[in-house]
Amino acid sequence: MLDRADCPISTGIKNNLRAIVDIRNDVEHKLLIKSDQKFFPIFQTCCLNFDKVICEMFSPRLSLKNELSLALQFSKLDFDQIITLQKYDIPEHILALDARLNDRLSKVEKADTEYEFKVIYTLDSSTKSGAHIQFIKPGSAEGQEIHNILEKRVIADDDYPFRATKVSNEVTRKTGIKFSTNDHTKAIRLYKVRPPSKSSQPENTRKDYCIYHKAHGDYTYNQKWIDFLISQVNNHITLNEIRSVKLNNKNI
Repeated sequence: MLDRADCPISTGIKNNLRAIVDIRNDVEHKLLIKSDQKFFPIFQTCCLNFDKVICEMFSPRLSLKNELSLALQFSKLDFDQIITLQKYDIPEHILALDARLNDRLSKVEKADTEYEFKVIYTLDSSTKSGAHIQFIKPGSAEGQEIHNILEKRVIADDDYPFRATKVSNEVTRKTGIKFSTNDHTKAIRLYKVRPPSKSSQPENTRKDYCIYHKAHGDYTYNQKWIDFLISQVNNHITLNEIRSVKLNNKNI
């Protein structure tokens, strides 16, 4: 299915699934032990991709994020246990598999978050019994500093060149179906692309589709958003879902 020309998922998701298949084939009926840690980012990405594709292809109403959002552990792993785990050597066949997965991808493909998910954690100074993971808010000073270190590519206006009217016109032109700016606003609400106009946090957009411009207080969109809308408008079921959204002054 991944090799079909009409396969609707992105290259990053395809690369992730191919890696999952290779890992499964190599470690079938075996225990990964410490080597399992090497592939956690790939496994986590596969879960996120699965939910993303469900939402994009069938509707956000089918999202699993509210039912399967957290993995809970009922015992705490202390530092002595972590040190013990770190002493295990990774089997040679796992090292070879990891090298094979990395060698077949370019740097850009390996950096794609749809291939491998990357998260930063920090540990506060404390006793072993009180040690915990700290989650940093993206909008905080610490979060911004970490973001600046990890994300070297600066989002440019050129990446999001389309205003709402232009998006509507492009979707209409490429589908042959009238897609008004009102339809566009409904799509924004349905897919939660940006917050309502009077939101106290207008910058909380889905960056894969849209950004907020603080200087002139409006939003612009990218080609990926147009392409996504085209796929939804060409499907009469999802088009009806978009047009069925009720708008009021609070959610515009």
